[in-house]
Amino acid sequence: MYSKLKRPLTILIAEDDPDDRCLIQEAMRSLNIFDKIVFVENGQELMDFLQHCGQYQGQTVVPDMLMIDLNLPVKTGFEAIREIKNSRKLRRIPIIVLTVSGQKDVINAAYDLGISGYIKKTTSSEQFSAIMRQFAKYWFETVFLPTDILVET
Repeated sequence: MYSKLKRPLTILIAEDDPDDRCLIQEAMRSLNIFDKIVFVENGQELMDFLQHCGQYQGQTVVPDMLMIDLNLPVKTGFEAIREIKNSRKLRRIPIIVLTVSGQKDVINAAYDLGISGYIKKTTSSEQFSAIMRQFAKYWFETVFLPTDILVET
């Protein structure tokens, strides 16, 4: 499975809920496709990581994909997505929203900002693992990820 992968992948996940982080981490690790899974807990920390500033000054990891909860503290997921998509250096990074809302207006607003996908959270470990397997099959067997994501410090 995931035979199209030719290099190690890094995913950056912005999630403030510790239980959700555990569920996500368990599901992601079971996929065995990410070399690095990085968690941040709020929208400002997400932007600091991507821009290599604040506590992330000097780090050089550029994620291949972002997974963002919309309900983040300090800076919301919507605010972070807007900043990312308005940045020439960051806008190619695929963004998958992973959030509790299934409301049409929220989904549409996220897509209007340029996200690549929207997944509604589930609390069932088995159901979430199944969703993540489908996610991985699509994103890492079918689609081609951008190969020239550039983040300058």
